[in-house]
Amino acid sequence: MLRRRRFINWRALSLTMYFILLISMLWEATLALPYGWWNYQHRAMMGVFIGAWSDLPVEAVLVWLAVTYGTVNLFEAVKIWQASGRRARAAFLGSA
Repeated sequence: MLRRRRFINWRALSLTMYFILLISMLWEATLALPYGWWNYQHRAMMGVFIGAWSDLPVEAVLVWLAVTYGTVNLFEAVKIWQASGRRARAAFLGSA
């Protein structure tokens, strides 16, 4: 089993996620929604919107954070696997 937690620089990830959150909220609220680029379907959303920012759906911002977190974890998992020298099946699923 791969242990990514000890290899991730949590301070750097936290700062990156803070800036991603800030940039995504500004991007979505100032450019995407007023110009109608995304055309969110309100019926398909969770129902949590930020009314002051052109009804920005909260999950639009959460997707940005989830992708950042997932990318860092995937990168670290592949880096650890490459350094271990084991086959992918044995590294990710364990040896039988």
